[in-house]
Amino acid sequence: MEDLLERFDAFIGASRTELALLEGVLGAAQVETAIGEARHGTTIIGKYLEGTKTVLEVGAGLGVLSGFVASLGHSVMALEPGGLGFEHRRELDRGEGGWEAVTFRTSGVEDLDAGTDGPFDLIYSINVLEHVQDPTVALSSMANVLAPNGRMVHECPNYAVPFEPHFGRPLVPFAPARSTVMLSSSITDSSLWKSLNFITASQVLATAAELDLEVSFEPSLLARSIERLHHDEVFRSRHEQIGKIASALTSIGITRAVSKLPATWSTPMIFELRR
Repeated sequence: MEDLLERFDAFIGASRTELALLEGVLGAAQVETAIGEARHGTTIIGKYLEGTKTVLEVGAGLGVLSGFVASLGHSVMALEPGGLGFEHRRELDRGEGGWEAVTFRTSGVEDLDAGTDGPFDLIYSINVLEHVQDPTVALSSMANVLAPNGRMVHECPNYAVPFEPHFGRPLVPFAPARSTVMLSSSITDSSLWKSLNFITASQVLATAAELDLEVSFEPSLLARSIERLHHDEVFRSRHEQIGKIASALTSIGITRAVSKLPATWSTPMIFELRR
């Protein structure tokens, strides 16, 4: 994995022209955030890239991770519909921004067509599924373009845990949508809040059974997230309050106990779907 991360860093260094264009439209802070998230995404999908030819990223954002994967020789399609909470990301004309090897589409995941799209050996999303209109429909649409031996890998919050990571706020247990009564209007009126569907691990399990797919969850994700908040300065700066809590928990060694929680009762969750 370290070798792959070194290649990612080299790709970023070689992409300064494209990144400068992005910064001119969106600002340096947002581009740095996108780079950090793409680097994090590399650690999630890296082990699936060997032997993979065709790749689909759902919710590609600025296209940094898709660009890196394409630079490794994979055929990549990137979807970024610019839905609720992401309108600003459609302002950039990527036709002048580089990463020419990536096929960018501004359609939604629900618009995937098995007759014209794919099949894909690997389909992935990083912190996207909580924003789609219906996770079951989205996963079904992706399954339709998945190659016979292909795999889907997704990271997103697990709202079985009553906590909202984008805003760093606790939620009403078992009924997160009702949390509006205890949150400020600046949160509940935002397009980001309105985009949340409060996906849970149990919903993923039910959808996998419905689609006749095998599913597995990566363990110890909550503990790893606490450690990332403690060590990753850019990530911690975006989650200042919970970052302080994470640092305190790390300092007293509680992450070892947290790592023993069942994967389906941890947030975020990373899960793999396969035929």
